[in-house]
Amino acid sequence: MQLKARQQGLTLMEILVTMFILAVGLLGVASMQVRAVQDSSNASYRSIAIFYANDIVDRIRANPAAQATYADEGNASADNCLANTCTAAQMAGYDIQTWLTNIGDALPAGSGELSVAAGNLYTVEVNWTDRVEQGANAIATSRVTLTFEP
Repeated sequence: MQLKARQQGLTLMEILVTMFILAVGLLGVASMQVRAVQDSSNASYRSIAIFYANDIVDRIRANPAAQATYADEGNASADNCLANTCTAAQMAGYDIQTWLTNIGDALPAGSGELSVAAGNLYTVEVNWTDRVEQGANAIATSRVTLTFEP
């Protein structure tokens, strides 16, 4: 009578190899999840920046009497033109101050710039700090630039 040797179950080495492969796969999934959260955050910042760029464009178009005043950010004013009566130039200063404050509050290291070129061509720039991987530097400055004619 001859006995047949049959293997039953798994050896310890097979289980260790399986656990290693599973661990590497789970680390890859976790890494993709972290990257997706970062990209989602960056996309959110870009959407907010576009919103505020369009916000100041609408404010400039709504106040045609003081359009030239908007190009000088030194005119920013804390006067509350919503509660008080203001001139067109004061409203432009209030709009600039509100716009810059909103950008600073909504975006990390957020800032805004307005400039006007010859021919009444305005440029709006909104800057903020993004979280991206660039070697040892984990922060980059991003911007949205919008050029328009009122």
